[in-house]
Amino acid sequence: MNKKYTAIMEDGVNDKRILLQFINWNNPIFDVGGSTGVLTFELASHRGHPIVISVEPDKETFEVLQRNTETFNNVKVVNDTIQKILEPKRDMPINVVLSSVVHHMIKHRGEAYALLTRLFSDLPSGSRVLIRDGVRPSSHRESERIGLVCNPMSLNLAKEFFKRFGEWKFSKNMMNFNMRYKIDGCTVWAERWLLVEMLLTITWGAESMIRECCEHYTILGLNDYLNIFKSMDYNVLYAEAIIQPGYYEYLPKLGKLINDHGYEIPWPFTNQILAFEKQ
Repeated sequence: MNKKYTAIMEDGVNDKRILLQFINWNNPIFDVGGSTGVLTFELASHRGHPIVISVEPDKETFEVLQRNTETFNNVKVVNDTIQKILEPKRDMPINVVLSSVVHHMIKHRGEAYALLTRLFSDLPSGSRVLIRDGVRPSSHRESERIGLVCNPMSLNLAKEFFKRFGEWKFSKNMMNFNMRYKIDGCTVWAERWLLVEMLLTITWGAESMIRECCEHYTILGLNDYLNIFKSMDYNVLYAEAIIQPGYYEYLPKLGKLINDHGYEIPWPFTNQILAFEKQ
């Protein structure tokens, strides 16, 4: 894995820290999709020294995870899937943290209820499931044309983005994405999804586009999660769509978003954070 990109990923820990306030530190913690160990490190460093089981199915990433957590006595790293790890019945409550992994586990909405029910319906009372995910796209809303009024720096960055990625065509979550855009003076006009992707790429670097194009999109929305977990007798501790911390400080430096009528519009959400506790 590219070292520069790994460093970029580690800079993104701020919004993951939101999950920490909903951990029950008296119970073991399963960090599902441990990746390079950024969140595992935060969990294991807590003053209570909780037991952390970091689960990463990708072999290459798992090796990085091993190296990054080898100094911790309270961390066990596992190269496996969440399905196998959570199979055994448990008598004591646990925490399960899923940070940007649910959309990799589920191919379409139709299988979401069955999979999440199989994983979490039988957890002991007091267990907590904490989720950090992207936002669910709306085919109508994401194809809406909006503009980014640029300053000279961001205009140059936008031109570089389209020079590199302007011919891309791909599909995700049954949506087709095409790089349709227009630069009119200092304003870049494009479909909402594309301007968001451009802003994320400018923020995180070109490799974020190559590795994670439209990773801020997921299959389940807030209401989907709420309905599924309530049906399994979970209480809702927290459920909000957010803009990733740091964006408020950075994005206004690039310009402002406007609609077709020239009115300024808010920056779009990038993540949703949810916390549930089994009754």
